[in-house]
Amino acid sequence: MDEKPKEPLKVLDRRKFTPDGQRREGVDIPEPEPVRPDLPPAEAPEKAQGKAAEEKPKERQPGTPAQPNSTFAVLVQDLAQNCAFSLGLIPDPATGRARVDLQSAGLYIDFLETLQQKTRGNLDLLETQILEDWLFQLKMLYTKASQGRPQ
Repeated sequence: MDEKPKEPLKVLDRRKFTPDGQRREGVDIPEPEPVRPDLPPAEAPEKAQGKAAEEKPKERQPGTPAQPNSTFAVLVQDLAQNCAFSLGLIPDPATGRARVDLQSAGLYIDFLETLQQKTRGNLDLLETQILEDWLFQLKMLYTKASQGRPQ
């Protein structure tokens, strides 16, 4: 094994300000770009790009299933899938057998209800419908499963 002489470790302080809040010598802090005065604040370029993403989806037609289009919908579906697994509707991938755990299923339903309460008034129509649909379905399945089993 080739042993090279070890160079001492050199530590550089890259902070832009001293502990007392003064700018360090030789530090260049770029100035922020000025906002264009000819554009109103709502039409600034960085906000205009995000505007399209904030538009609310159109109301869905009756009889068409709600399609997830947001991270919120994915969260709701993930919690609902875990609840369905706990209700024995989805078999365990390791064993291939369905296992009913009403306590866990009830906990997931409570999570979804809490999510519904805490996001009330902040969801678009599609997100609200997805959450309500899942809650209704899971509550019905939970009731059916709990009637068939002693607690």
